[in-house]
Amino acid sequence: MKVLYISLIILTISANCLCAEKQSEEESYMKRMEWFENAKLGIFIHWGIYAVDGIDESWSFYNNYISYNRYMNQSIRFTAANYNPEDWAKLIKSTGAGYAVLTTKHHDGVALWDTKLSDLNTKDRTLAGKDLVTPFCNAMRKQGIKIGLYYSLIDWSDENYPNFTITEKRYKYDPVRWNKFVDFYQGQIEELSKNFKPDLFWFDGDWEQSAEAWKAKDLKVKLLKWNPDVIVNSRLAGYGDYDTPEQGVPVVKPDNRYWELCMTMNDSWGFQHHDTNYKTPYQILRIFVDCISMGGNLLLDIGPKEDGTIPDEQLEILKELARWNTKHHEAVFESTEGINTNHTCYPSTLSKDRKKLYLFVHDSSDGLLRVKGLDNNVKDVYVVGNSSGVKWEKEGETANKTLYMKLPEDCYDSQITVVCIELNEEIKLIEDLSVNEDYYLTSFTNNDVDINDVYVNQLVDKLTSGTSEEYGDYSEKGFGEWKEKHFEVLMNPEKGIPEGHFNGRTSLSENRDILYLYLNGKPNGPVVLKGIKNSINRIRVVGTGVKLQHKVFNKLYWSEVPGIVYIDVPEDTLDEYVTVIAVQLKGEIDLHR
Repeated sequence: MKVLYISLIILTISANCLCAEKQSEEESYMKRMEWFENAKLGIFIHWGIYAVDGIDESWSFYNNYISYNRYMNQSIRFTAANYNPEDWAKLIKSTGAGYAVLTTKHHDGVALWDTKLSDLNTKDRTLAGKDLVTPFCNAMRKQGIKIGLYYSLIDWSDENYPNFTITEKRYKYDPVRWNKFVDFYQGQIEELSKNFKPDLFWFDGDWEQSAEAWKAKDLKVKLLKWNPDVIVNSRLAGYGDYDTPEQGVPVVKPDNRYWELCMTMNDSWGFQHHDTNYKTPYQILRIFVDCISMGGNLLLDIGPKEDGTIPDEQLEILKELARWNTKHHEAVFESTEGINTNHTCYPSTLSKDRKKLYLFVHDSSDGLLRVKGLDNNVKDVYVVGNSSGVKWEKEGETANKTLYMKLPEDCYDSQITVVCIELNEEIKLIEDLSVNEDYYLTSFTNNDVDINDVYVNQLVDKLTSGTSEEYGDYSEKGFGEWKEKHFEVLMNPEKGIPEGHFNGRTSLSENRDILYLYLNGKPNGPVVLKGIKNSINRIRVVGTGVKLQHKVFNKLYWSEVPGIVYIDVPEDTLDEYVTVIAVQLKGEIDLHR
């Protein structure tokens, strides 16, 4: 009995020790990730010999687009002649970015630092003849920017790596050569760790081998030994610290609390002379806002030219990003993820004390902005970075607690306007968002808002919830004309699609092959639609039949994730109250979540 008692005590102590150890590891992990979660924005820099001819980094020879020798011959024309990392750092700092990630070695194996483990580096093998990583790290640290180092686990140039091109392998199974390669690549990472002490390692290429083959677990232990504060992206075969979706904005927040979207400005990571398919600043800001509203970061890529200068198109985008971020600093860099978009048509963030709600308004309107289900008293509403006052009114206890806001005409930002709603306490939301037909606005005069706008929006609320019953017995001419014009959406509507695919209200046709998008006001840029797997037959304006043009961005050929659909809606096609866009699909709607 005594032995059993002692055994139970030992087991209890052991269990408590294990729990304490696990809690300590979790606390250490969260402490390491704190700066990353607060950063919001990072700048990715793809720079290497591939910028000389402006071709795909590494993949050009791997996919046999050109010969390996022709690809590597770019090195004798890679000059870095105008490389000024201090200017890079100042520019990156101006955008508000908290970290910058430089490609120290891509899959081609060309190292940008003076590695002692190979002569395939910019000092020994390029016209530049120097280490490019040391001055980069020094310049970034001087500006207070966290340092990220990209490193490809793959090295298609190394004689001990099994894969060479898509059609040629050096070997299939050779443990001696493979172990030599593992020692080599982990040795290079040790150099980077000890010489530069990066805040972040951004690995790539883990898909070609297993975690066991890479000895990924062993490497993670070494990384934390060399630098206890370092964090690692998701591409270390399951041993990363945060998720790294590529190009496509997630429709819903990833499972991991910590994540970043890495994305190009055009269609290329490195500099390519003929790739002029740049996203507009508005499109990039919309994506950035989507990321931070879900608690993530945007890692936005630039591709310097071979001489180290940044292309003008990229400079202009970064400068506009700097202007907008500076103006709206509190809503971006002093915030956490926002509220469910069922409550508002706009992405949002919250202040860290959760007493301020920031709405990112991507249109301009003479009508009213709304936040539904807000179970707080409102202290104030203001436009961030603008001194103009905002008129507002909130429904009482018997209604669905909707906050109505009227923005002044002179307050709108050219890209995205940010509205702050200051609350009396931490935000509280109610789930019952049913329409209250008997609520009448008392604070707004006829000069503030057209009552037809209120009636139309309340009808749209019913349509998007799948209700087809007749709404209201109003004689207002504008309301009646809107119903007549949009009779198509009144016929047996189906409930719209889940949140995340579109910032706004939606409904579906009875056959679920037409998606209706409801637009308030004038969009500042293209309308954005995410996660639609169907082919699109046609997009038109309901009530007029005007056909609209659209483009798909960020569709990766190797991924099943749909691209982002951008729909151009000319101003002369907009309705006075609510514009309805019909997206005609091939087959019943199919969503990627």
